[in-house]
This record gives sequence, C-alpha cells and structure tokens, in this order.
Amino acid sequence: MGTLGQAWSNSGPEAGLPLTVGPTGVPINQATRKLALDRIREFNGTNDVYKWKIVLQFYVHLQCQCLFLSFGHGIYWQAILTAATDTTTSTLIWALALMLNNKQVMKKAQEEIDINIGKERQVEEPDMKNLVYLQAVIKETLRLYPPVPLWLPHESTEECTVGGYRIPKGTRLLLNLSKIHRDPQAWLDPSEFQPERFLTSDKEIDVRGQNYELNPFGSGRRMCPGISLGLQVLQLTLASLIHGFEFARPLNQPIDVTECFGLTNLKATPPEVLLTPRLSPGLYGTN
Repeated sequence: MGTLGQAWSNSGPEAGLPLTVGPTGVPINQATRKLALDRIREFNGTNDVYKWKIVLQFYVHLQCQCLFLSFGHGIYWQAILTAATDTTTSTLIWALALMLNNKQVMKKAQEEIDINIGKERQVEEPDMKNLVYLQAVIKETLRLYPPVPLWLPHESTEECTVGGYRIPKGTRLLLNLSKIHRDPQAWLDPSEFQPERFLTSDKEIDVRGQNYELNPFGSGRRMCPGISLGLQVLQLTLASLIHGFEFARPLNQPIDVTECFGLTNLKATPPEVLLTPRLSPGLYGTN
C-alpha cells in the first residue's frame, strides 16, 4: 500500500488532497483526483472540501491507482466489489448447473440446510460454518470451473531454477488453473463433479492459496484481495437459493456445461430452470 502524498494541493476545490503518492512522489492523475472529489461529495453532501478532515491512502495494484477514504468507503472497496461481481455470478451459475446435473448433490445440500436451519426461517451468514457439504460443493465448483482459468500474469524479478528448468529474469508466467485443477496426478477422477472428495481424501485442501493443486484465487502477496468477501457472498447466496426453491430441468434434459472464451470463466448459455418454492410464503417477503 502506498504512503501518503508528498505534495498537497492548497487551493481550489482540491485543497487538502495529495497530488503525489509514495516515497518517489508518483503523480496522481487527474481522473483519480476527480473520482476522489466525486466520492467525497457523495458521502458528505457538500462541495466545501475545506471543512473536511480526510486522509487518503493509495493502493497500487496492476498499475492501476485505487483509493479509499478513511471512513471506510471509497474506490478501493468499489473496485473489489466490481471485480467480484462477474466472477461470483459465474461461479454461482456453474454451481447450480453442476448440481442440476447431479441431483443427488442438490438433495444432500438441501437436506444439510434443512437439518441445520429448518424451514421456519431464512438462511443467515452465521449458519455458513455448519454447512460443510455446501462448502465442499463450492470448492468442487471452483476446482472444475475457476473464475479466472488463466491467472493474471506474473514476472520473475530474478533468475531462478524451478523443477530443473532455468527461468531467466523477466520471464512472464501465466498459470493454467484449469489444467492444474484437473491434473490426474493430483486428483482422483479429475473431470468428475464429486464434492465428497473435500470431506474425505482431500478434506485438508482449501482454496486460500496454501494448496497449489487448488488455487482459484491465486497465492501469496498477489492473491485476490476479495477472496473472503467473494466466498461469503457465494456461500450465502447459493444456500439461500437451494433452501428457498426446488430446482428442476425443463424436459429433464441435462444442463449444457459448455464454456465460452474470455478472461473470466463464463457459461456459454444461461441455464434454464424451473423453480418451485419450498418454504412458507411469509419467508419470501410476500403478503
């Protein structure tokens, strides 16, 4: 994370805002300053910036300048939310498609929710720690269909040797997560959807960058900063959906699981499903 600016504006509407960031005084571009002012005005409801006591810090990631305000709102968090939207949505769609093609998995996940939550209230975030089978379903979905199948490029800062191969300084590296996650040397039946593997033989494997055979969010200092938020939203949304509705396939045809080419791992066609409420009407916010 960058340090506070060395140069500060002392006139006009940008008074009190830093003009540079970091020990070398990297200039903050005009577009970033405009976004900061717009955000400040949005949360304070006034254009008088002289009265505001605001501390700005700057987070530089992938050569993009993002900033956030000291009172907990701002562009950095907005960037995390924006980046997590399509990846979380695509993973949710993949999970539902896989469960629809494996009805026994859907049934087990719903039974787990019914046992721990019942049908008299909605699922809440604190319930997630008890839904271990649902967590295994999400892990298996992330294994088969990682949100970003080709991880963001990295570059070696110095020459090194990996697995007997000499890696020169400045070498660009792209990780093929789809290939790693389906490596038959690491996984039994690697192309099969088997959430139970994370409750038995692979129960110690997690998605938070400590197990390289399952690494959908990256690892180390450059791993995805929104991992915790993404997992929480994904778990709660999926649990709420399968708790609140019975899912069925039209004409009982298998859901197509063809992928489409892109930076994120999107399903080529949206799944068509039939929904039937499985809770009392009062729990859906209807009269």
